[in-house]
Amino acid sequence: MAVALTYWQEIEKSFWSALFTAVFTGVFAAGIGTWLTKKWEQRREVFTLRNVLLNQSTSCAQRMFASANNASRQIRDAGNGKQSEAKARDLLETAHLDFTAEAEPLKQVLGARYGFDDFADPRDGTSPSSVYGRWRHIKDLLDVLYYGVKENFPGDSAARNSRGHEGEYRSGIDLSFWAPTLRPTYPNRPESYRDLRERVRKEYKKAMPQLAEAILYHRITTR
Repeated sequence: MAVALTYWQEIEKSFWSALFTAVFTGVFAAGIGTWLTKKWEQRREVFTLRNVLLNQSTSCAQRMFASANNASRQIRDAGNGKQSEAKARDLLETAHLDFTAEAEPLKQVLGARYGFDDFADPRDGTSPSSVYGRWRHIKDLLDVLYYGVKENFPGDSAARNSRGHEGEYRSGIDLSFWAPTLRPTYPNRPESYRDLRERVRKEYKKAMPQLAEAILYHRITTR
């Protein structure tokens, strides 16, 4: 048989019920607040990291691109001024040394953050290339531009940066004509260094926005 609660028992029951509800709501709200704060901090960390990597990579590449183009103009305009040409070539050498010293470690950082996947040849219809692969592609393009401005491919530099070297995309440009070991197989007509430089510039201008987009939107590891 149910026992009727007294007036004070009803009050006590209502009190404890309200207290429990308030405590539960407070704990739940605090938990949600902590979770949301942690999520927001994680998103901010990822956003900051992406922008740092974007700034480092684009600044590194653009400095080399601008230095090579500037050296190319100075060498062209020097005419018979041997001293002016020599100075332009010295500045180009310094710029390329600085670029290599920055680009190589950056390549490893991008690989660690985004994965060490190589550049996918766009003609294959494969999935979009990784950030690591796109950076390697841009670095190889800028190396080719450097050699193109010097108008000299020392050693195996042409073969090493040519499309298909060791099965990789590399610069994406067939440099067979410039590589002594590959020249007998080169099927097309020879091109001038000037033509080569223009090809590199066009490829570079296409590749940079693609790199930027990949850095900002591809999956990244923050650990």
